[in-house]
Amino acid sequence: RRVHGITVVIGSQLTDVAYVESGDEINLSDSLNRILTRTQVITDDFEPLMWESVYWNPEWARPDRITSQMNKIFTKDVNDSDYLTVNEDKSEWGFDAALKLSLLKMLFNPAIHVARSSSKRVLIQNIHKIITEQDFQTEYTGEKFIVKPMTLYKLNLAKLGTRNHIATSYVQVRKYEIVNAVKVRVSIVLHNQTMRMTADLIREELLTITKDLQNQLNESNAQMTHMESIQQILENNINSNHEELSSSLRKHGHHLSRHDTKFANLPTWPSGRFCIFANGACPTGFTRHRGAMNSLKISWVNYLDKASWGDSYINCYEGNCGNWRKFGKLVLTTCCR
Repeated sequence: RRVHGITVVIGSQLTDVAYVESGDEINLSDSLNRILTRTQVITDDFEPLMWESVYWNPEWARPDRITSQMNKIFTKDVNDSDYLTVNEDKSEWGFDAALKLSLLKMLFNPAIHVARSSSKRVLIQNIHKIITEQDFQTEYTGEKFIVKPMTLYKLNLAKLGTRNHIATSYVQVRKYEIVNAVKVRVSIVLHNQTMRMTADLIREELLTITKDLQNQLNESNAQMTHMESIQQILENNINSNHEELSSSLRKHGHHLSRHDTKFANLPTWPSGRFCIFANGACPTGFTRHRGAMNSLKISWVNYLDKASWGDSYINCYEGNCGNWRKFGKLVLTTCCR
């Protein structure tokens, strides 16, 4: 909504210095604040219809909506005053998607949810914590949720809409240019004697400083030339290594192409239905099968030769290969198609 205002000049200030001194400035935001906050209303006496004219962002988080839905979702636990019971019939909640998402996150937060037989309960202390974190302007009285007492500001948009300005602030600054002459005597100390600086001495000192600066500049140029030479050497080495690397990649790429051709000419599995012994994962198109014969009784332990091939094996059954318990185990694992 666009809010218009009045055309009254709130204040002006005239100063004769080159800046607005502290305490003399006219703060436009303060002027706007004074106009927009003239009329205050307390929410304690609000009727339900009055909340529809309250601007709140986001609108779904308006305190009266939050409070209404909280009372639909939670009821007082008659058996334990520290808990609230959750209304299981979600069809009675009836709120918009944004409010539903926010409250569902709170309801199904493991930190506050407590299951008890067929009902769901939440700890009031945890609900207070989450209401504070979400900045919901609501509170629980022990019987139901209510809107926290708040002070709002009432604006007459129809009245403000007939004006062009809300507030205007003027600050006029007069600037004067002032030239001051400062007399300074320059002296130097040489061999514990004070000597007045003459024009010749100043000129000689400036020439010495200029010469030193020129020498420093020459040294910097020499260092720069040396660094450029090093940079050229590095660039040449990089280019040489790049050419060697490219040549090596082309050579290995040729070898890889030859190997790819060999792999493409390898024979494939014969057609028809058959099985092979499994050794790890089955090839593409094959299905893994496993069979076992456990507790095979044998007349003598020396008649069992242990062996394994792939994932198949023949061995003692559960380690029973003694003289008085002679049992064997046969496991066959195949891949079939």
